[in-house]
Amino acid sequence: MLFPSRSVVVIGVSRNPAKFGHVQLRNLIELGFRGKVYPVNPNADQVLGLRAYGSVGEVPAPQIPQAIGDCAQRGVKVAVVTSSGFSEVGSVGEERERLIIQIARSSGMRIVGPNTTGIVNTANNFTTSFIALPKLTRGPLAFIAQTGLFAAASLWHMLTAERFGVSKVAGLGNKADINDQDVLQYLANDPETHVIAIYMEGVKDGRGFMRVTREVSRRKPIILLKGASTALGARAAVTHSLDRRDEVFEAACRGAGILRARSFEEMMDRAKMFAFQPAPKGRRLAVASFTGAGGVMASDRASAEGLELAELSQQTIKHLQAKMPP
Repeated sequence: MLFPSRSVVVIGVSRNPAKFGHVQLRNLIELGFRGKVYPVNPNADQVLGLRAYGSVGEVPAPQIPQAIGDCAQRGVKVAVVTSSGFSEVGSVGEERERLIIQIARSSGMRIVGPNTTGIVNTANNFTTSFIALPKLTRGPLAFIAQTGLFAAASLWHMLTAERFGVSKVAGLGNKADINDQDVLQYLANDPETHVIAIYMEGVKDGRGFMRVTREVSRRKPIILLKGASTALGARAAVTHSLDRRDEVFEAACRGAGILRARSFEEMMDRAKMFAFQPAPKGRRLAVASFTGAGGVMASDRASAEGLELAELSQQTIKHLQAKMPP
């Protein structure tokens, strides 16, 4: 329902180019979304050349329950709530968040967010991002992030610096409804996704997350970068999630077949490796190096990781020697 969307209603579209709602609509137009787009602005006949519909205007958090109710009555299947002002700001926001989930569930509607930049699908150029995006490059990497702006910044980096494409991006925000497991189950069967990277600060359903990742990691590599893995990081992430003991989380990841990354750069390096090279079918490895020290260090690391170094046959050695100078 979410990634293969054929139509989208953008609530709170503005004619002001500096407003988030204007950028969201412009992204859909300029990236070439292949579905129908319905801008909502009661004070405009047209926005960016599209007819505007007047039911809900600029929608701050206190008005969003009404907007969700309107969407439910119209049979909307999925709503992406990009606005902040929910559980991340305290008890008043928590109640507001509970209300929109209650309204959505009464009609069978699903919610992404709130407090996120939302979704990108390069197959049909669908996006809910209110950050202006470069031209999307299709590729084998799917990216799930708890923080919407982290997802947007990472996408910019991938498309402009790393030079490899993505299949899907899901910024989940507060995870009030749709969570990591939901997206992972979709990506497991997505033919365009070959590797999955996740930035996470906390998980509400640890058992469910590990159960799903254990199943998905057998089919596709999962690389996870976890914020709030230290006491200081947990304090910084207090508005996003609850911290857990990292050593317990580390053991759970190993059991589920998840590859932990300790930095954004390491996550990108591992993602790039799987994006350009098929996953190995076993534990055997050959090392090629133009320095002896490089070969020694690579062999040490391979052994430490439990890999088996190849014993090259005489036939293979002769073949290699024929290609190399004396």
